[in-house]
Amino acid sequence: QAPEPAALAFLERRLLERVHKPGGVIVEQASQLAAPTQLVRGEAEVRLLAATLPALPAASEEGRYAIDVLYLAGSSSADEHGHETQLGLSVGARTIAVFAEEVRRSTTSSLGPVELEGALLVHEAGHLLGLVGLGLPLTAPHADLTRPGHCVNSPCVMNARSPFWSGQKIQLGIALTGGGPPDFCPDCQADLRAGGGL
Repeated sequence: QAPEPAALAFLERRLLERVHKPGGVIVEQASQLAAPTQLVRGEAEVRLLAATLPALPAASEEGRYAIDVLYLAGSSSADEHGHETQLGLSVGARTIAVFAEEVRRSTTSSLGPVELEGALLVHEAGHLLGLVGLGLPLTAPHADLTRPGHCVNSPCVMNARSPFWSGQKIQLGIALTGGGPPDFCPDCQADLRAGGGL
């Protein structure tokens, strides 16, 4: 499945707002990769697939950071902690996987696939940036001790228990068109600033 252009634009806009990249943030859609020979459903398979990807040229340039976003067919398995199936996951320092069927299944009449996909991309990018104890130091206690790498603050795009992820009806009309949710909470933003972000 191809990514939604509006979801990619939302990721680009949110990163521009929240990370310090004087040269800007550019989201480019590369050509489609050949489908994996086996179904990719979990972190181990995503790691194996990511290891086969070519090096990203921008990653070797001074002051630049590049990530791969993989859109995978099928659905995910439970995560390594035994939690429910996942919409997406991040592995290593540069790879985000989106389970397109899970995203489609999780949408409701009040929460469309574009909004959910955009929030998911920002959430997984937060993991890659080291948020909530995955590399960046916490400037205040806000880590969810039962869900490593996630925030307890609501609303925060890094909160794994947010109504946003369960498809409950919340106000998202401005999510992809303006500055409203989903976003990093003030504590996550402070962590980014302390780590040289914002």
